[in-house]
Amino acid sequence: MVIWADGRLAFEHLTRRLNRRAATAARLAEQHPVHFVAFDLLHQDVDLTARPYAERRAAPQS
Repeated sequence: MVIWADGRLAFEHLTRRLNRRAATAARLAEQHPVHFVAFDLLHQDVDLTARPYAERRAAPQS
């Protein structure tokens, strides 16, 4: 999971959301929404772990 801020990954915004009260977490989530980014694919209908990394990484883009 990543937070994009000002055109870059902003890990500090993500860490601020840890261990917060529900109201604070909700406010921070609205200010800085989280996005899921897959960098590697291990399974897509079949086990892909035996395939080369470059091939697995290209799979989500196809």
